[in-house]
Amino acid sequence: MSSRPGVGQKPRFTPYEPSFTAPCPCGSGKKFNECCRSRLPGSGKIDKLWRVAAGEGRWPAALLLIRADIAQYVIWHRRHTVANIRAPGMPLDMYLVDIEALSAHLANLTQALFNTGRLAQAPAVLERLRPVIADPRWVKKIAYHRAMVALVQDDRGKAKDELKALGPITAASTDVELLQIHVDLNGEDLGLTERHALYGRIVEISTSRADKIQYRGAAAFDLLLLGDELAGLAGFEALVADARAMEAVKPLSPRAEEWFCYGLETLAVLSQTPALFDELVVRLESLLATDNWTSAGRARLNRALGDAYRFGRQYAKGIEAYGFSFAEQPTQIVRVFKAECLLRLDQVTEALELIRDVDASTMSEAEAADHAFTYFYIALAAKDRTALVEAETRLRAVPTPHPYFQAQRLQHIVSVHDALAALSAQREPAKVGPFLSALKAVSRYIQLQPNFNGLGINFNNMIDDTVERAERRASERKTQLL
Repeated sequence: MSSRPGVGQKPRFTPYEPSFTAPCPCGSGKKFNECCRSRLPGSGKIDKLWRVAAGEGRWPAALLLIRADIAQYVIWHRRHTVANIRAPGMPLDMYLVDIEALSAHLANLTQALFNTGRLAQAPAVLERLRPVIADPRWVKKIAYHRAMVALVQDDRGKAKDELKALGPITAASTDVELLQIHVDLNGEDLGLTERHALYGRIVEISTSRADKIQYRGAAAFDLLLLGDELAGLAGFEALVADARAMEAVKPLSPRAEEWFCYGLETLAVLSQTPALFDELVVRLESLLATDNWTSAGRARLNRALGDAYRFGRQYAKGIEAYGFSFAEQPTQIVRVFKAECLLRLDQVTEALELIRDVDASTMSEAEAADHAFTYFYIALAAKDRTALVEAETRLRAVPTPHPYFQAQRLQHIVSVHDALAALSAQREPAKVGPFLSALKAVSRYIQLQPNFNGLGINFNNMIDDTVERAERRASERKTQLL
């Protein structure tokens, strides 16, 4: 007769406890007795105490508590799950529950290492934790977290290598996080059909409403870039309707609300509906009024608010919002947007002075492209020969991989030559007005990055649907063990 528990039987328990001199289950590399032994939280406290310390800015203390959470969970895994892995009648895939819950703790750990200036330790810690769950899905989670660390360290090549070692990642995958980071790292190299299959899979299997909103928007945005404005508009109309339906059932999390705002922004721009711009401003200001955000989060939201005002033709308010964003986090791209607002207010001299002062060397490729485009608009409006030559140099140097923006960039270079020829002949160059009037939601290369085609990694933001998802999994596990 089998000794394994069946349906209705209490799961088996293995009295496992690491020896004092064994490596600590948290992956620190220290001995258990010198690391987490005295801090094990016990049942009911996992993933709770560290948030208090983190919320008070005591990240070194939070790091110790997170390590203790990881050690406790590894011990629980070995005591319960390993003992019952082949038990018939178990209602859950207990390894998968443990994989997802422990992965959430690793995200907390990486966040704490980042905030204590110790992120360089993360790859070694993750490698030590690779053997703690004997399942290939856990190996993929470790690769995911190592790739995330590489991304935060601004090493996309290393991040890609971490994923490449896993082999092909397809829409058949059941790991939402792995699908997300694959799309972020490799999406531009994929064909439209494959990319949309990945978007659809994320929407299908993710329990995060933020994910569903984000990747529905990604698919709609792709259609706009292909020049199918009607299909793109329909996609964003459906996205906004779905988000409103979600909100009617339960208020959106701050992160889901933020993604909703990006979709609402694009729909407002495409439809040019004043009421949508008004709603967008109210939603963003409501988000900013909460205490859920760090300085980086407030900078991002103020930038979004500036965009809402800029696209809604309230340029003075846009300048003010961009100023708040820059004060929180001095990124150069918001100065580019401020320069455009000055241009649209006919303050051409001030706009030219500002755009020339922008340091493009710190920008991403997408931001540098947006800077070059704006430089051209301002130089043309100023009728400034030197500025036009500078604009052409930037337009020629900046990469624009997507055909939509490549065609626009080449047309701007031709327009620079036409303007210079007109000035040499003492004729009026082309007016900048038609160029500015043609700008829509997809007219700027930078739109790819902050809106939908990316993970929007923010290690300082503790309010996230992924945490909610992990907590539900941990709760399921705890119920199963009782």
